[in-house]
Amino acid sequence: MSDNAKAHWQDSEVDLLLQHLIHNRAAGGDGRNFMMPTFNSAATTINDNHAVQTIGPPKTGKMVKTKWTSLKKIFNQIEIYRSVSGFHWDNVRGAGIEGAAAASVLDTYVDPKSRAVMRPFRNKGWAPYDNMQMILGDNSGARG
Repeated sequence: MSDNAKAHWQDSEVDLLLQHLIHNRAAGGDGRNFMMPTFNSAATTINDNHAVQTIGPPKTGKMVKTKWTSLKKIFNQIEIYRSVSGFHWDNVRGAGIEGAAAASVLDTYVDPKSRAVMRPFRNKGWAPYDNMQMILGDNSGARG
């Protein structure tokens, strides 16, 4: 298998990853900065779960670390968005955008590339949010 093999993540695999990290929170310290042994054990947990339908190559610790970094980026952007006065967030309707004026405000907010991860959440929540909150809590690094 090539080191450049691309991981394809099913929702069930993300759920297994997050449950593994919740169970191993202490390994990440106060900042939830997990190390490779935790990512490697998460990959093993995902790969060994035969109830999960996997697409693509088996997960590696490196793939898990990359996915964790991506999930943290999304979570941190949601936390920053939630902290902006007058902005709405809930995990069912996301930003809950209704009407042209609200859509224009959100479009302006997500225009910078650094906030682009918020685009999909115009009117839908993010399923991993609650588990991410359990892992990161107030240590997400998100500051408004």
